[in-house]
Amino acid sequence: MVVEFCQIYQDKATMEHTVIPAIEALDRKDMEGARNLLRIALQVLLVRAVNTVILASDDMLGSFASG
Repeated sequence: MVVEFCQIYQDKATMEHTVIPAIEALDRKDMEGARNLLRIALQVLLVRAVNTVILASDDMLGSFASG
């Protein structure tokens, strides 16, 4: 059995709409705005990671059933 790990990155749209504005908010000392934007970015990243795990587990179940 081969175990593979993948890295999950933010996509371009998430970076443009949450991460970069969060850094700009930090520069303006807007801690609440930065915190909210970083929470959104983290939630998007976590959802993508969970979806990747679900898809991988479906693939593993399919390979076990066929083989």
